[in-house]
Amino acid sequence: MTPSLDRATRHRPAACQLSAVIDQVIVVLPAHDERSRIGDAVASIHRARAMIDARVRSMLVVVADTCSDDTAALSRKLCGAGDLVLETTDRSVGTARRKGTHAGPKRTDVKASNVWLANTGADSVVPDDWLTGHHHVHETGEDHDLWRRLSCGGPLVSSTAIRVATSPRSVGRAPAGFAVGLTELVNRVGVA
Repeated sequence: MTPSLDRATRHRPAACQLSAVIDQVIVVLPAHDERSRIGDAVASIHRARAMIDARVRSMLVVVADTCSDDTAALSRKLCGAGDLVLETTDRSVGTARRKGTHAGPKRTDVKASNVWLANTGADSVVPDDWLTGHHHVHETGEDHDLWRRLSCGGPLVSSTAIRVATSPRSVGRAPAGFAVGLTELVNRVGVA
C-alpha cells in the first residue's frame, strides 16, 4: 500500500526554518558482517531510489564497519556509479552512520538544506515507496538524536503505512534497539 500525502502527517517544527526543495537523496547504510543480507538490502534501496523523481539525484553510501567477511567487496559490486562504499574499523553503528552522513554530502555540490539523508540497516529490506518518508526510529541514542536534529532542517513527511522488513534477531547489536522491542513483543504475545 502506497501512502498518500493526504493521509501522512506533516511535521513542521515552529522553531525551524524549512526548505521545500529536495535536490538529492543520500541513503546511508551501515553494515557489519552482512554478506548474507546486503544484496537484498541494496536491491531494495535501488528499487526505492528508482521511484524518486528523475530530476532528483540519489546516492547510496554503504559503510562497512569492522567486517570480517566480504561485505565491502560485495557492496562495491552491487552499488551503482556515483555510490560510495566506505570501510571503517570503529565497531559502532552510530559512528558508521555518522561517517556515512558526512561522506555523502561531501561528494555533492547540492546545498545541504536540499539534501535528504535517509538511513536504514543492512539487515533490512525497504519497500519500493520507502523514500516517501516516515518518522519511525527503532534504535536509541544517536538515531533519535539524528531524528530530532533533522526535524529542524527541512520538511518531514511521516506515515504509518510504510513497512520495512528486517532481520528477526532477538539479540541485537544496538542496546535497546529493535531486537529488544521484538523480544518484548514475542514475550508479550507468545509467538515465536
